Amino acid sequence: MIYAIFDGSKTVTTQLQGCPSPSEAHTSVLLTFTPKAGSAFTYIDGVLNELPRPENAEYFDELSGEWVCSDLVYKHAVHRKREELLLRSDWTQLPDVPLATKQVWATYRQGLRDITTQPGYPACVVWPVKPQ
Repeated sequence: MIYAIFDGSKTVTTQLQGCPSPSEAHTSVLLTFTPKAGSAFTYIDGVLNELPRPENAEYFDELSGEWVCSDLVYKHAVHRKREELLLRSDWTQLPDVPLATKQVWATYRQGLRDITTQPGYPACVVWPVKPQ
């Protein structure tokens, strides 16, 4: 496999690994295209394929051919989602909400706060089930 990462700032013309010169290469090997910022591609058997970047990926490792996520990136994504879920459930703790509803939602909200104590945190998080 051949990998390339592009910053998306311009059209990129590249000569792929294994092609000594344009005159010796088959025309399908020489590529001119405008990639998206942060894109990664594979070139296999004359076919260029984009490797989609996961939302929480930090960088692309050319040796392994995979997007890499650091704990910091995972933590940020988990905390952002947790804060959003807590904000969306704030209404459940208002004074005019029935006690039974408050208790069910309080358990859910505590589960959100306890995510950071899970064994797989931050890469593998089991989210609590939102009450109905």
